[in-house]
Amino acid sequence: ALTAELVRHFGDKAAHPLHYIDGEWGSRQWTRGCYNANCGPLVWTTYGAALAEPIGPIHWASTDTATHWSAYMEGAVEAGERAAG
Repeated sequence: ALTAELVRHFGDKAAHPLHYIDGEWGSRQWTRGCYNANCGPLVWTTYGAALAEPIGPIHWASTDTATHWSAYMEGAVEAGERAAG
């Protein structure tokens, strides 16, 4: 199923990977998940943007500072791209 999806997205060469690693992240000691900031009512909509504001040379980037998909990998990537400029 994984190879079929790779072929669908990247073409026939993806049907024959040289190497890949898969695993169950939840079973690994140091990668059991991501805990995001769960704010109370109106806190995120009122103050959420302030979490991403740079302070001097420090630019914050985490899934908690994402404008979309907070608590997901997509949110972490978006926040990283934003912080990188």
